[in-house]
Amino acid sequence: MKQLEAAQKEIGRPFEEEQKLQQFVARQSEINSVLELKELQDQEQFSGELTEENLSHDMGIDREY
Repeated sequence: MKQLEAAQKEIGRPFEEEQKLQQFVARQSEINSVLELKELQDQEQFSGELTEENLSHDMGIDREY
């Protein structure tokens, strides 16, 4: 019974680390955005390299000088 009473008291209390949690969540969001941008840039670079290689090959151009 004491556990139930203690739990009911805790429900009404604010989360002590709420501000810290929000800072961590915001930082995680920033990091995720940077990682997603880097992944997109890498994909675009890879796609561009493939296109360049295909065009060179199709046109009979030797890329090695």
